[in-house]
Amino acid sequence: MIQVEQGMQELKERAWGAEVLLTCDPTDADVFLDGVPQGTCLDFSGSPRGLTLPEGMHKIEVKKAGFWPYETYVDSGGTRTALTARLTPH
Repeated sequence: MIQVEQGMQELKERAWGAEVLLTCDPTDADVFLDGVPQGTCLDFSGSPRGLTLPEGMHKIEVKKAGFWPYETYVDSGGTRTALTARLTPH
């Protein structure tokens, strides 16, 4: 039974691409995936989970009022990665 569960998990990971663990300053900044709000950085810090990406290229933005936004592009490749976003006040 464990092998079946592991196989299902591997298929799920391949279908969804990757998981990104976010560390942000400020920690309550908002996270957007391809322009769609996902929550705050604390929601995706790896405890309990990261930001799950579908297969392909995706735009990740981190925003908070009073700060310059952070944005990057991630090509999900079925791996778990860490991303640090430090927002600068303006």
